[in-house]
Amino acid sequence: SGDDRALRSALREVLRALAAAIPAGEESTVSVSSVGAEPVVELSAAIAAPAEVGAVARALLAPHGAIVEEDAAAGHGWRLRIALPPVPAAQAAGSDAALV
Repeated sequence: SGDDRALRSALREVLRALAAAIPAGEESTVSVSSVGAEPVVELSAAIAAPAEVGAVARALLAPHGAIVEEDAAAGHGWRLRIALPPVPAAQAAGSDAALV
């Protein structure tokens, strides 16, 4: 649906913001899982990412019903957890589309 495309586009922008925020040579990790029908995307880096990555995620994904949680600890890296809105059961069963 159109809403799904907008959500995927917003998630791509968050990934671009993360890529731009992490210095060359540093690694970031993206993992995707689900809790029931709720997809969860977790972004992490060994260094602290600039606050704008979390701000971009909240600004672009919250209007779509996503919940964004950010953790940063001095010397322990950074993590951004994005709980996306639940996928309707009929859509989840019949969809082979990629998240991004």
